[in-house]
Parts: sequence; structure tokens; C-alpha cells
Amino acid sequence: MQAIQATATKDKQLLSMGASVNDITDFYPYYADDKEMFVKVRIDKDGKKWIKPFYFNGNRYQLGEPQAYKGGQVKKPLYIPKPLADTVYLVEGEKCVHAMMDIMLSATTTGGATSVDKCDLTPLIGRKCVLWRDNDPAGEKWQDELMTALNALKIAYEVIDITGVMMPNGESLPAKADCYDFIQANYQDGNDDVGICELIYALPRLDLTAMPASDTNGADDYKQELALIENQILEAVAEIAKLSDIQQIIAIGKTAKAFNIPKDKLTALVNERIQGDFIPEISPYHEAVSGKMIFDELYGLIDDYICID
Repeated sequence: MQAIQATATKDKQLLSMGASVNDITDFYPYYADDKEMFVKVRIDKDGKKWIKPFYFNGNRYQLGEPQAYKGGQVKKPLYIPKPLADTVYLVEGEKCVHAMMDIMLSATTTGGATSVDKCDLTPLIGRKCVLWRDNDPAGEKWQDELMTALNALKIAYEVIDITGVMMPNGESLPAKADCYDFIQANYQDGNDDVGICELIYALPRLDLTAMPASDTNGADDYKQELALIENQILEAVAEIAKLSDIQQIIAIGKTAKAFNIPKDKLTALVNERIQGDFIPEISPYHEAVSGKMIFDELYGLIDDYICID
């Protein structure tokens, strides 16, 4: 909580929301090999949301993800709060995962609309997946990228046709709505868990045979372009973190405009970089080190400078 409290006092998005640790609505722990890798903290207030990861660096929790995930050397885990069933619903966001689990459906998420290429999808091998995206352009892009990734791993899947999802009032799924909104609307309409599951089973699926084959080369080029821009942004973040407070304000505004990204997101990256620099990453020595040698050097240091028995 100390790390979250420290972040809340300077995070511009949270400050603009008027939110604090008292507005935390959920924690989402991510695991790999039964080990906690990081925890996402969710804050909701007045229709706005804030979701950020924190990880334990060996001494304390700090804003961000483990260094290996930042560089892309290691794929991030799926969010799997419960063991996956043979049929798994792939949805956008942890809140949607819990909405599906509440009605006894197995679900997981890559963590967001922009995380497909960074995520380890191998736990889905051998299972049947059902994709349910958010009703917005970001969700459509997430769905397309996920289909490409699942095809590469030869994972069987179906895709819910968002245009055919009807709400209890007979209207189409609203813009930006997701499975959570669908489930809650049906609860309010008097449906129980069993009834809502039946409605979900009956939702229309896309005819994948009629869809054009994905342009693999185009996808690779697009990913390379994104990786290049990401590196440029991270380099800019590192430079901004070295500036004075006033210079940071000026640089964040100019950099956000140059890369066409939200200022609050860039500010969060800079704050994360500054906080992360408090405890630098230490690389292991390139060869084995004698424990006796370390002890002798420490003993000599103490013997030379500490004048006590």
C-alpha cells in the first residue's frame, strides 16, 4: 500500500480524478510457474478508471513490471485466477474475466487491448477459445491480433460476432460495452447465472471461413514499426527522468505531442522510471565467486574501519 500511496500523491491521472487508495476497487495478481510476477491495481471513480501494475523488487513493491517484461525478453503471463477449462473465453481486461467466472465460465485475458504480442499464449494450447472483444476499434484490433497469434500456435477458437449481441432491451451492444456490461444488464433484467450462460452460448459467431487470410508480412512490419516507436518513447522517458521538475513538465508536453500519446500516460512512465532508478538492477558477476573471498574482504573492511571489540 505504501507504493500505491506514493504513486497516488503524484500521478496526474489519479490527481485529476480526485482519487486515492481509498478508491481501490480490485487487485489482480499475475502468476508464472506459481510465482507472483506483478499485481495490477484498479481504481474506479466517477466513471473513470486507473489500472497500473506493481511488482516486488526483493525489498518492496514499486510501480511497473519486472525488468524482463519491459525489454520484451520474456512474455507476460495470461491472467489466470482459476485453472482453465477445456473451453476458455478470451476477454479484454480482468474485470471481464471475473464477470465470466461469476457465472461459472472459464475465462482469461491478455491484460488489455494492446498486450497480445507481449503475452504468453501457450497455456491455451490444446483448449478451445472463444474470443469476446470490447465494442470499440481497440477491441477490434485486439481481436485481429489475437486471431493471428492463435493461428500461429494452432489453437482452435471461435469469435463472438459483436454486431449480433443484443441487450435485454432489444438494442445492440452499446459502443465500448463488453461482456461485463452484457452480464450485468441481464442480471438487472431478472436472469440468473444459468440463464445468462445459455444466452452466451447462443450468441452468434463470426464465419471465419469467409474472412480473408491475414497478411503475415504486414503484421510483422507493423509490429516492427511499433517496437521502433516504443524504443524511441522509452529513450525519451529515460532522458526526461533526468531533468528538473519544471523541465520535465515542458518536455512531457512536447514529447506527448510528438508521439501523439496522452500526457498522463507519459507522465506515469516518467514517474515509473524515476521510482525504478532508486534501486538499480544489479547484474550477477560473469563467473563464480568464492564465498570465502567475500567473507575475507568483508572481515578486512570491518577490521580496518570499525573500532569495537
